[in-house]
Amino acid sequence: MTFVFNLNRSFHHSPYPRSEDGSGTDEEEPDFSDPEDYVDNIRDEDLLPDLVASRPKEADGIDSVIVIDGIPVVGKDRLEKLKSVIKKICDKFGKVVNEHYPLDEEEKTKGYMFLEFGAHGSAVEAVRTINNYKLDKQHTFQVNLFTDFDKYLTIPDEWEPPKEEEYQDQVSQSYATR
Repeated sequence: MTFVFNLNRSFHHSPYPRSEDGSGTDEEEPDFSDPEDYVDNIRDEDLLPDLVASRPKEADGIDSVIVIDGIPVVGKDRLEKLKSVIKKICDKFGKVVNEHYPLDEEEKTKGYMFLEFGAHGSAVEAVRTINNYKLDKQHTFQVNLFTDFDKYLTIPDEWEPPKEEEYQDQVSQSYATR
């Protein structure tokens, strides 16, 4: 190991010895790149199973987002008060990691918001409990999981009555054995 002290009082510590002119090292730094014919046949799951198991899934994140419709339309001057009221209602269900209140051109809320919880279970519990929550006389929350929107988008525009099926008598097992 070489220690170099130069006149401008800088101190250099390197595991590689310096060249005689002091500009670099006599040795080249090691090359850690793989040879061209190298084939990586070890799967990440085999090498680091604990780390791979805790890796976020694609659905993580959006599974824990809820949409609350029916919030009051307020300007920026009352937005912080609205946020604190909704936070007080939603904090019971788990950690809220993100919130978004879309604003219109006049800087007013649009009457809905997005809330992301730390866990999917917290979001499901919030939807179950807060849906149809009456904030006041004029505002009742309609709450859905963000992932439910795909389900609602596939509903056909035209209603079709269900097809009639032939009635099949189902005999209760308790009566059949008597």
